[in-house]
Amino acid sequence: MPWYIEFMWFTRPLEKIAEHGVSREEVEYVVRAARAAAIYQSRTSEHQMVSGKTKAGRHIAVVFDWADDVTVAPVTAYDVED
Repeated sequence: MPWYIEFMWFTRPLEKIAEHGVSREEVEYVVRAARAAAIYQSRTSEHQMVSGKTKAGRHIAVVFDWADDVTVAPVTAYDVED
């Protein structure tokens, strides 16, 4: 069941996800479709992460920061090998 999440987008993260061939819509879909328990701490940074399938079945990872209790600020996103 999706949960309520808002997004705070900045130019650089939009450029970074585009460099990886990921769309803004794919990022938002994966984050909204995730359960809170599926979010984990990145092993290489202070950011949070979630991975999941897009509507089209593409498996991506999304790196983000919490801006507040319901707002995430995406940092980057990229394909994950299945």
